[in-house]
Amino acid sequence: MTGIAKDRDAPAIVGDASLAYLIHVQPQDGESPKDKEWEWMVRAFGVQGPELAEQLAATVRAWDRHVRADDNSKHADPALTPS
Repeated sequence: MTGIAKDRDAPAIVGDASLAYLIHVQPQDGESPKDKEWEWMVRAFGVQGPELAEQLAATVRAWDRHVRADDNSKHADPALTPS
């Protein structure tokens, strides 16, 4: 399964003919914000895909533990930098 980051950036890691990218998906919609669910998902392709996916997921987990605030109105989004 693939996902497309429609109208937003998709952080990615590229290796030798391999790719891992991060997308934000909504598995459940609802009338109010408390009824909605969102998930971060990593997709990977190529021989190095699983390794790149784990590297990207580890980066997001570190951001979640050390940077993101419990109060969503005060958290900082991950900084994306080109390489």
